[in-house]
Amino acid sequence: MGEQSSKSFTTTDKPLTATQSLISGSVSGLIVRVVIAPIDIVKIRLQLSTSTSGVISTVKSIIKNEGLYAFWKGNIPAELMYIIYGGSQFFCYNSLGKIYDSTLSGTTLAKQATVKNSIVGFSAGMVSTVVSYPFDLLRTRLASNSNGFRSLNKEIKDIWVNYGFKGFFGGVGVSMLYIGSMTGISFGVYGTIMSLGEQQASKSSYLNTATVSSIAAPLAGLICKTAVYPLDLIKRNLQIHRDPVLQVATRILKERGIGGFYRGLTPALVKSVPATAVSLWCFETTSKILRSWDDDSPLE
Repeated sequence: MGEQSSKSFTTTDKPLTATQSLISGSVSGLIVRVVIAPIDIVKIRLQLSTSTSGVISTVKSIIKNEGLYAFWKGNIPAELMYIIYGGSQFFCYNSLGKIYDSTLSGTTLAKQATVKNSIVGFSAGMVSTVVSYPFDLLRTRLASNSNGFRSLNKEIKDIWVNYGFKGFFGGVGVSMLYIGSMTGISFGVYGTIMSLGEQQASKSSYLNTATVSSIAAPLAGLICKTAVYPLDLIKRNLQIHRDPVLQVATRILKERGIGGFYRGLTPALVKSVPATAVSLWCFETTSKILRSWDDDSPLE
């Protein structure tokens, strides 16, 4: 029982290599972006808008004024962001997990799966955010539909000329806190549910690992996104306006009230649940395929 609780969120005892983690995470990020791109555009528009338009009216406005293509605005930097973020996230999670196990071997903490998943997940999220952040910033600016943000090349040039290298990391502090917290909560919740579910699955003929994962992943996405959403909204505004954090938060509170910090939450949740589910499922599936190639064992 103790060994079961000390496993990571993955559902096999055989550890992944660094290369397998990187490939699995990158594939996961690529597929997730394809799935959630249109929802992401709607969410970003709502986060940056000062109007009272809702989800439906925003969707109608995009289709009427910009066409269906607009739902994939900023898709090139977004794809790069998701691939780099997904690959580095799971690579770091795997590597940091091994360091955690070796450092705390024999201690009580080494046997606490929830603590491990949360701490390692938080750290992996922070690192992944920094590595992929410039693409996130470019994606937001292109997706905002501002007249000042027209093309990827123009944005890169303007940021470099006006702000230098640090300009590609505007708002990264809030983003690190947001992503780190969300990743920690996500892995913690997912790992806990998977651990409990697998224990029940071993006693039941009606429950298996795939079923448990299909329940755990959406719940993890729903809980973590709701908990830290205001940080995401502040981050988006920082990427566009480059004002101090306190000034941005004060402006949102003054113009929209407390509810303003949750503007766009509905599409964010609609996006988060499938994004988290697809991300974790793709990672599990890809890693299982890579393992089968490695040891020539049949897929379960």
